[in-house]
Amino acid sequence: MNNFGRNLVFWLAVGMLLVFLFNIFQASQNEGAVPSQRLTYSDFMADARSGRISNVTIKGQEIVGNFAGSGEAFRVIAPPNENIVERLDGTGIQIAAEADNPNEMTFLSILVSLLPAFLIIGVWILFMRQMNGKGGGGAMGFGRSRAKMLTEKQGA
Repeated sequence: MNNFGRNLVFWLAVGMLLVFLFNIFQASQNEGAVPSQRLTYSDFMADARSGRISNVTIKGQEIVGNFAGSGEAFRVIAPPNENIVERLDGTGIQIAAEADNPNEMTFLSILVSLLPAFLIIGVWILFMRQMNGKGGGGAMGFGRSRAKMLTEKQGA
């Protein structure tokens, strides 16, 4: 297989690997997600007062819950400095809370943050290999003379 064929196969493999990794990352982000309706905060409070909400889970400013009866999921972002628990007190809604940890670094986020550096290093190594592979005349080929000695038998 010539150099063009090897390079083509290499870049096709890199492209397929990137598509594969993208699909894995997308699947892991959507894994725990439940399809939910997005509500405004005012609609959420009106539904809470009228008894159309069965339960909510509060995580930071995000409120996730289910409607009473249908069980359909919804998602609301609360305004800052809003005391949601106090406003929902006495409505009969089951309230749960989860810790909000925005600084949580997962393996996936670390990998994504380091990916550009790995790509730059990989491309640099590829260029260095390509330049050194052509008869020693690449980037590190200085000092190597290609001049040939002539003898009396060869003539001038």
